[in-house]
Amino acid sequence: RNVLLGYISAIRESPDEQKAAANIASTHFNSATGMSDKLAALNILASMTGEGAGARDAALEKFYDEAKDDPLRLNMWFSVQAGADLPDVLDRVVKLSKHPDFTLK
Repeated sequence: RNVLLGYISAIRESPDEQKAAANIASTHFNSATGMSDKLAALNILASMTGEGAGARDAALEKFYDEAKDDPLRLNMWFSVQAGADLPDVLDRVVKLSKHPDFTLK
């Protein structure tokens, strides 16, 4: 199911396709009952641009809110963002390294 989500969400050349892919991935993220499904959707959303950027930011914020008291889940939040396929990912990682919850422990 998660592999299929990745294939479907990879089709995002036009703004309409970006919006559709973001909607599908967001639905999967919000309805996930397990961490595997939630992380699969979050990984896809983390690389969204254009019309999908709002869905990306909303999912990352929601995951953070749910994870902020759990160091393992918080580490996943950082990792997903560091692995995102975005043109400005290096700038994002530098910014994340200054996040108050970031630690090298």
